[in-house]
Amino acid sequence: MTAKQPTTQMRPPGSDWRHIAMDDYFAAAAGPWYWQLRDGVPILGMRVEERHISVRGACHGGVLMTMADLMSLPAGCMAGLIDRLVPTMTLAMDFISPAGASRLATSSFLVVIPPPESVKINSSASIRSK
Repeated sequence: MTAKQPTTQMRPPGSDWRHIAMDDYFAAAAGPWYWQLRDGVPILGMRVEERHISVRGACHGGVLMTMADLMSLPAGCMAGLIDRLVPTMTLAMDFISPAGASRLATSSFLVVIPPPESVKINSSASIRSK
């Protein structure tokens, strides 16, 4: 199976966004991903494309779940876990309303319980209305 070819929508969401290459095939195929720093915190973003739309006509929930999951890497680094993997143990999301193509989807995080005993990271994903 191959990822869909790039489209004209594969552009940064804005001039302050930078492309981020993903080593993980699934994550790379689900992108393209961009990042920016907002108040010193990395934000992951992408422009929702037609290939991200489910049969129900809205951005597929798996895309948003992938975004939230990908935030474990920068969150772990910000928590001081540079040399350790931060696996996802639980991932839950509330889907409030559908969003179509060309919208900006973003994901951010908050380190709730810092290391060393355990780490809890809350990450969220959302899609802007325009």
